[in-house]
Amino acid sequence: MDTNLIFLATLSVILLVVRWLAWLSLKSTNHLISRASAVASMGRPGKLFRSTRAHLGKRFPRTSSFVEARLTPRKFTGLGLTLMVLAAIYMAALLGGLIDELREADELIRMDKDINDTLDAVRTEEVVRVFAFITELANVATVVAVAGVTTGLLMALGHGYLVLPLWVVVLGSQVVTYAGKYGFGRERPEFLTEVMAATPSFPSGHATGAIAVYGFIAYVLSREAVTVRRRFEIVFWSAVLIALIGFSRMVLSLHYASDVAAGFLVGGFWLLVGFAIAELIRLRRSTQRIKAVRTWRFYTGHLNPPADLSPQNVSMAESAQARDVQSVETHDRIFKVLVRVGYGARAAVYVLVGVLALLMTPEGTRGALGELMKHPGGTTLLVVILLGFLCYSMWRFVEAVFDTDGHGRSFKGLVVRAGLMASCLIHLLLAVVMFGVIFDLNVLFSDDSGGNGSQSWVGWLMSQPAGRWAVAVIGIVVIGAGLAHLIKGYYRQYDRFLQIPPDKKRWTDPVCRTGLYARGIAFLIIGYLLILAGWSVNPDEAQGLEGALDWLRAHSYGKYLLGAMGLGLLAFAAYSALQAGFRSINPP
Repeated sequence: MDTNLIFLATLSVILLVVRWLAWLSLKSTNHLISRASAVASMGRPGKLFRSTRAHLGKRFPRTSSFVEARLTPRKFTGLGLTLMVLAAIYMAALLGGLIDELREADELIRMDKDINDTLDAVRTEEVVRVFAFITELANVATVVAVAGVTTGLLMALGHGYLVLPLWVVVLGSQVVTYAGKYGFGRERPEFLTEVMAATPSFPSGHATGAIAVYGFIAYVLSREAVTVRRRFEIVFWSAVLIALIGFSRMVLSLHYASDVAAGFLVGGFWLLVGFAIAELIRLRRSTQRIKAVRTWRFYTGHLNPPADLSPQNVSMAESAQARDVQSVETHDRIFKVLVRVGYGARAAVYVLVGVLALLMTPEGTRGALGELMKHPGGTTLLVVILLGFLCYSMWRFVEAVFDTDGHGRSFKGLVVRAGLMASCLIHLLLAVVMFGVIFDLNVLFSDDSGGNGSQSWVGWLMSQPAGRWAVAVIGIVVIGAGLAHLIKGYYRQYDRFLQIPPDKKRWTDPVCRTGLYARGIAFLIIGYLLILAGWSVNPDEAQGLEGALDWLRAHSYGKYLLGAMGLGLLAFAAYSALQAGFRSINPP
């Protein structure tokens, strides 16, 4: 049997067994805690505990009240915060001990090298390819993109108070990580695969970023889960993802085991800081909310009035209602502004692509952004476009998940919502590309062979089992998207969401339809080239937007076709600008 399959199958079995044991342990622990609490509160143990607490309370009132406040499970500021502080101190102590071991002892260094040598047995081409994909889930570009999209979603869903702790975790962990890298200056292991890195080794930035971002997202999701089983599944599989990212750094010989452990400790420390900040903010908001609800219910007559009825109570209730309404309106305004910024960013990119096509120098998205970088102020504008694409990805995600436009759950509605989710992922990947352009990184849609991004990922996909058919299916999907654009333009389906004054539609309709036709035709060409690449098993046939424009230019009257496409893409940019200004936006 193939060694790679044995390794991956063994890893999967281990994960399933660990999950089963973890769930049994959780249930057993909950049962034991419940039994212990019941025993402690009844009979002689309970009486002894209560009498001892009363005696200490009389003898040492301040100390007793302080300890009781720190250990009460009824409030987060009690036992929860105490355990978090103790865990953070323990992690900091472990990290300090790990640093001392690396500086003064050779045993840890030898163990790191032994582990690295042991992993040689599994560093086959297929395993390395799998873990190279996993490790990209926590590079700097991905971490920033995921944190940005999470920020937009939190604000859109009315959980904006979690944005501060999220970025405290991300920025705090990254600052400490890079300070440690250049302060400690440890050399990386010998690169044994094609994946390489330039920064010092200790601690692992990928391990830090993984536990910081994905750990915080798991916290948010588990806080919203209604059952213990759901919380367990969220936390367990998030921990598996984080562990796999850390393990991938060792498999790819990019870090030693101690580097990954240090990264987890740094990220875990800041994650606890983020948890504490989030819970304290939540506690404060909950207290304010309870007070507001009580006064409002009294004001509306839903509850019996208290004994101390006064005009001040009525004023407090009115203020509480006004604050609630104002808070909802503020969230909606912020959400709409972010969405309009996203549409504006899309318009800016298509202006660049359309102008370059008119100048007979066709470029795709990455090429157009690279051209923008060459001009004064281009970097600043590119950062704005990057943030805009993150906002646009957030909007597409909200549209797909919450069905804010009312597409429904029919077959057609589900297809439309699936397309919206695909658009979310595509624009998120484009945001990662922009990040790479800004910092001159070869991320995602680029390779070292001089080919374009489409050839890179198509070549990788074709090397997989049934890869050529997968490429052909993707081409068919892209053609479907192109036809959808043509139908949307022909039947003016965009008019349902654009709130344009009737007297302005005589010139906006031709612009919108022309833009949709142009983008639809570009998608048809891209889909055709993808199907051709899959059919001929030749990745060089696959092209993106730049390849579609080159394909037009290569035909008879190519410069006229390219010029017409450039005008059409400029029309699509105008259509996106109209959406930024006039589209109806329904917050979730």
